[in-house]
Amino acid sequence: RMAREASRLYECLLIAGVSHGDVEAKVIELYSRPRVSATLATLPCMSLAGGSTFDLRQDENGRRWDFRLAADRDRARRRILQEKPFLVVGCPPCTEFSSVQALNYARLSDEEQQRRWAEACVLFGFALQIYRLQLAGGRRFLHEHPAGASSWQLAEVERLRADPRVGDVAG
Repeated sequence: RMAREASRLYECLLIAGVSHGDVEAKVIELYSRPRVSATLATLPCMSLAGGSTFDLRQDENGRRWDFRLAADRDRARRRILQEKPFLVVGCPPCTEFSSVQALNYARLSDEEQQRRWAEACVLFGFALQIYRLQLAGGRRFLHEHPAGASSWQLAEVERLRADPRVGDVAG
């Protein structure tokens, strides 16, 4: 069985014209259930494979990731550094950056607004840290956030977008 799988792998490599190292390139999802990585597993002859997913709900061991906690951010960062994924797909919660969510702010106390904003900044900031790690390692990232989200105006995001290695597409 393993010989058949290896044969199929090399057949795919020849068809796709990629190296053996490329076929082992991983795609990691940050703040997302397995979507991209699950789809990659169903496609024949792909030069990318699904890697870890860091879902806010739970990981493959049933443990919930809580990136508000420094320990969980450190654990995920170590794993990403170890896996060295070709691509990180980041989907940080847009909650406090959403124009629709902003409609509810008048109903919240000042303390609740501050708590929510601080939490959103921690989660979003962690994604930006991972993107910078990817760039430093010569790897890639894909950031998913609504085009109308206020996060695009953050100074850190503007600095990241100004990097010549970073492209920008609105879909």
